[in-house]
Amino acid sequence: MNSATISPEKLLDLYERANEMARLGIWEMDLVQAKLYWSSVTKQIHGVAEDFEPDVSSAINFFREGASREKIRQHFKEAELYGTPYDLELQLLTADGKPLWVKASGRAEFHAGKCIRLYGTFQDIEEEKKQGIKLLNSEIKYRSIVENSLYGVLLTIPGKCVLQANQAALDMFGYTIEEFRKLDRCKVLDCSHPNLPDFLMQREKEGKASAEMVAKRKDGTHFPCELSAAKFTDSDGQELNSLVIIDISERKAAEEKMRLSEAQFREAFEHSAIGVALFDLDGKWMRVNKGLCNMLGYSEEELVNSRFQDLTHPDDVARNQQILNDLIEGISDNYQQEKRYIHKNGHVVWVLMGVSMLRDVKNNPLHCISQIQDITNIKETERALAVSEEKYRKIFENIQDIYYSTDQNGIVTEISPSIEKYYNFKRKNVIGNSVNDFYFYEEDHHKIMNALQNDHTVIDFEVKLKTNSNELLYASVNARLLVEDGLITGTEGSIRDITLRKLQENELKTLNKELKALNTHKEKLLSVIGHDLKNPIANALKLSELALMDSFDTTKEELVEYVHKMHAGLGSAHELLEDLLNWAKSQFNSISFNPVYIQDLKVLLEQGIKRAGPSAETKGIQLYVSASNDIHLTADKDMLDTILRNLISNAIKFTNAGGTITLSATLEINTVNFAVIDTGSGISPEIARQLFDKGFSHTTYGTAGEKGTGLGLDLCRDFVEKHQGKIWVESKEGEGSAFYFTIPLRKC
Repeated sequence: MNSATISPEKLLDLYERANEMARLGIWEMDLVQAKLYWSSVTKQIHGVAEDFEPDVSSAINFFREGASREKIRQHFKEAELYGTPYDLELQLLTADGKPLWVKASGRAEFHAGKCIRLYGTFQDIEEEKKQGIKLLNSEIKYRSIVENSLYGVLLTIPGKCVLQANQAALDMFGYTIEEFRKLDRCKVLDCSHPNLPDFLMQREKEGKASAEMVAKRKDGTHFPCELSAAKFTDSDGQELNSLVIIDISERKAAEEKMRLSEAQFREAFEHSAIGVALFDLDGKWMRVNKGLCNMLGYSEEELVNSRFQDLTHPDDVARNQQILNDLIEGISDNYQQEKRYIHKNGHVVWVLMGVSMLRDVKNNPLHCISQIQDITNIKETERALAVSEEKYRKIFENIQDIYYSTDQNGIVTEISPSIEKYYNFKRKNVIGNSVNDFYFYEEDHHKIMNALQNDHTVIDFEVKLKTNSNELLYASVNARLLVEDGLITGTEGSIRDITLRKLQENELKTLNKELKALNTHKEKLLSVIGHDLKNPIANALKLSELALMDSFDTTKEELVEYVHKMHAGLGSAHELLEDLLNWAKSQFNSISFNPVYIQDLKVLLEQGIKRAGPSAETKGIQLYVSASNDIHLTADKDMLDTILRNLISNAIKFTNAGGTITLSATLEINTVNFAVIDTGSGISPEIARQLFDKGFSHTTYGTAGEKGTGLGLDLCRDFVEKHQGKIWVESKEGEGSAFYFTIPLRKC
């Protein structure tokens, strides 16, 4: 029956059945009516019900989001616009969310230049895709295994040529794949090798074979290899041969090395300078060398017929047996220990023994090998050293000086116990800390380190250290740098406490200074008596003689002038004598200190200015007082008057005509501050800094040639200090000076 006799309905039914069997669905998009049609198979593929009515949007959304959805959207649009057909393999997500690979095709129908219909098919290719992916993965895995294998792999036509070679084979032989394909197969093997005929015969007979052979590289060098071959026929009926070549050069070298090593072991075992022995799990010696025989005084035969326990010192047997048990049980693989053997003649032999357990492939213990070194001399030396160390330890612990050592970072690594005696630091608290922590002044540490860097040693280097209670102590340090291989590894040295010596030196310096000051005062005293005090008295006597000799010819005015000059000279001598007496009393601490309540200080200041008036008037100097009427204080009035008189007299001496001098007193919280300020010649900064230092002597001439004694300022300083006050000067050369002193307020 031909197709002409079959009804259209029957043909359509057959077509639908065929499509269903092939899982081939039909779709059609009527663009005029905007209606999408899916066949039953198409709906089954999408996993929707038979009454599902699709549209373009829902149809496209069935495609998996991403590459599949974008690709169908693009090709659907191009088919509609340009009539471009498509056949695509895409992935759907069915209505129940399962991924499904389909083959989607589409065609366009145009009328009058406009697309009126799109149609095509959907075919379920999930199983086909899975099989393809499996096959591809299998090929990829096989190719990856071959390509990444460390062994060379060749595919050949037996007896003819090489078809393929992996990278390992290319590297192994030094050929490119093109060069390989042009080679006769025998070019890669040593055809004269005795194993080759049997290898080829076995391959022909069994289809596979393996043997050790020798291969040849492109550069002509030979190397040992392990060759495996397998024959098979491909899908085209071509007989092929796969070869796997393993370069065993390293293994052969290792075998040779092992052979040589075994020979060397035998040689080393027999002729070792130390004792070597093998013994079983019971301790019985299996094999011993000459070194051990000589060490213990026994022959080889005597030793191999005994156990190590028999010759071990009785005190060491139990410990040795426990160690052997640990080796047997696998608690440890080897051990090293010092032990004692008994020599054949009876004396003790100290040895250092290293023992290892040898095991089989199943990790079962077989026997032990031991290396035994005679350390009897070393032990005797250690014993002597221990005695010596004990002796020096006692010296170290009882030494008066402090011994110390540090690392390269200045951290104390050792210090003698005497640190506790002198500095009250616990020895354990010093070790591990920086030496810088124990210097009273950090610059001392910098100085000693600089000296060490320059000279590598310091001798009797004086530093100031501190005790645990921060008390300053003087120390003398002897130290040196520790250098190994040109690198500084630390320092070591000794510290001697010299605090008592320094105190005695300081006392001696003070006594010398006081003695020098006394000598200066003595010279000054003699100068004052011999010159400054003698001159005004001598001048007064001279004037009185002149007045008496010419009394009849001298006028009243001349006589008054003589009297005034005598009065001035005697007054100056009187003041000088008074200062001299006060200064002398002060030096010998024999002057009495009698503080009284001074109700009106301003009156005292005005009296001092009035007394200095004639001297100031002679030089044309203006004197001023600045003080309030309500300042009261308790002080020694005579001493205060002497201080003011000397400071005002000093200011007049160094002030030029037309200058001014101001005497002031101001009340502060706990003191009265006095000041004598002049517009005189001033004092250099260097002199000003030392002017009130004890022992400093400085005299100079005034602006009118007046000579000073230097006693006045010493007296001022002493009297101010009697009141527990302070005195100082501020001056600028050419502009004047300001002398200040304070008297603390106190109750009478």
